[in-house]
Amino acid sequence: MEYKTTESQRLRAKEYAQTHKEQVLAYRKWYNKEYAEKRAAYQRSYYANNKTRLHEARRVYGHEWRRKRLLELRAIVFAHYGNKCACPKCPETNHDFFTIDHITKKARDRDKGKRGISLYTQLIRLGFPDDVRLQCINCNWGREKRGKDGICPHML
Repeated sequence: MEYKTTESQRLRAKEYAQTHKEQVLAYRKWYNKEYAEKRAAYQRSYYANNKTRLHEARRVYGHEWRRKRLLELRAIVFAHYGNKCACPKCPETNHDFFTIDHITKKARDRDKGKRGISLYTQLIRLGFPDDVRLQCINCNWGREKRGKDGICPHML
């Protein structure tokens, strides 16, 4: 017989957990401590018995998941920053050419070494800070090549 949890049972369990927080936390701590070794032994044996299948699934699914997640996060960040280059004269609208431009040294230091999923996740977590902007790669590199007060190539 398959056990099915009804919606009312879920709501009662959630309500109980909210009204008895200390007891639930104490039980979870006890359970995790009591069964930690048993759980670890099971995980080791499962991994040993299914190693090749797990590696293949991780390789195939991992790439798909990362690519999908990257595109989702990029769409969120780009939409917040306007889906267009910050340069007023830049005609670029293709997302493939957009980059995140760090306006201040503080922003560069904060995001140093981050790119892709980790960069976009951090920008979202920080509430889309104002010290970065969306630029096409031409504007970004053009400003950088012209020094500290670099002017975008489109503005010349």
